[in-house]
Amino acid sequence: MPRSVEGGWEIGGFAFAENPRFTCPRWALALVETWARLRSARGGGMHGMGPQVLPRGGGYLDQPALAMEAFEMFDRWLEEGRPGGREA
Repeated sequence: MPRSVEGGWEIGGFAFAENPRFTCPRWALALVETWARLRSARGGGMHGMGPQVLPRGGGYLDQPALAMEAFEMFDRWLEEGRPGGREA
């Protein structure tokens, strides 16, 4: 993907002058990559079917709270982007 395009980039309702792929901190990209891998590991690819897979051993309360909140936000954005998806 190019770093810049005429009119900038709009992602998730946010406007960016440059492609965020080049300006986003590495930790944030790693969080999105981890979410995508965990969804895939659930057995249903990006559809998220199958048992819940978490980034750390243990249950839900053993997970970093910010990561779990981010994963929930990513799931909502994915759902909203599908045809017939729900609106937040």
